[in-house]
Amino acid sequence: MDFHVGDDDLTCDKDWKHIFKRFCNLLLRPRGVVVNGFRITPDIIRMHFKSNRFSGDHIHSLFNPEDQQDVKLAFEMLKDIWTLPDASDGNGPGFKAAQDALSSLGKILYHLVFPFLCVDLSLSEQLEHLSAAAHLTLALFKLATGKTFIPTNLYLDVMHMIKNVFFCVAKAKVDDPDSLFWIILLGTDRLKELFRILRTMVGSDSNLDMLSLVLCLSGCAEVSNILAKYPHWDRAPRRLKLPTLSRDSTLLPDRSDHIKPAAWRGDVCVKNVSLQTSWRRGARLVEEECPFLVPILKELEKDLNINIFSPFDSLLVNIPLGDDDKMRVKKI
Repeated sequence: MDFHVGDDDLTCDKDWKHIFKRFCNLLLRPRGVVVNGFRITPDIIRMHFKSNRFSGDHIHSLFNPEDQQDVKLAFEMLKDIWTLPDASDGNGPGFKAAQDALSSLGKILYHLVFPFLCVDLSLSEQLEHLSAAAHLTLALFKLATGKTFIPTNLYLDVMHMIKNVFFCVAKAKVDDPDSLFWIILLGTDRLKELFRILRTMVGSDSNLDMLSLVLCLSGCAEVSNILAKYPHWDRAPRRLKLPTLSRDSTLLPDRSDHIKPAAWRGDVCVKNVSLQTSWRRGARLVEEECPFLVPILKELEKDLNINIFSPFDSLLVNIPLGDDDKMRVKKI
């Protein structure tokens, strides 16, 4: 873990839905990603989707999105990857190598997405999943010697998001040990929801003055509280909807459009959380799922100069990004 903070212990955050979309867009790039020495390209992903009998229309919609900001479509892409079967002995060596690489990539996506969508997880389990995602991403980034795995800016944003969750829980434990903490409230969703309600109220008046804004914001807060109490009244934009999942990854259709604290069933009391234990359990989980990364994790653990922001002994935030770190996507 990296312990750099700003004034008053402020930490940077990245919206978790944006992380999902950026991973999806990354997988659409012709250059692909390198996982354990194997380059996963869109053609390889599409071939494995076809081998698992995904419909042609479904595959076409994933690889030719009409809207690259469609978070629901991004979730479907990531979930399809982490649900691919593990490598079997009946296939050729090339196909098996691709399956192994996709399996490792799928584990990152699973541990990154699942804690935000599974309403049965406790806060400790959510932190364990995020810790596993951080250790997996760090080890594979180190194994690929940098951005051939994922772009540096995406790597940093993933780590910023995970670090902020841990630090926010730590602050909640100090401020109010008996409080409840929902990680789904982090990010910009609540701000976007308030802005959506405000735009509905002002209508065509796009240049409202400060007084009108203040008057409308109080009404927006009341509307937001009503929609939180009666979520079935809220019809959010289709491309912003995400399904909720049970512990066995089953979709919960009754509340699939509204991931709100009221829908959460796991224990999210901060006094029941041990941050260090959750962090270490995440690392052990990676060692169990990906034995080939154990030597790398052991080596990283011995070097005190290495952390999630310094995989190569120097802070990545201080290193200028190259042009190839920019994510370019074209339809396939």
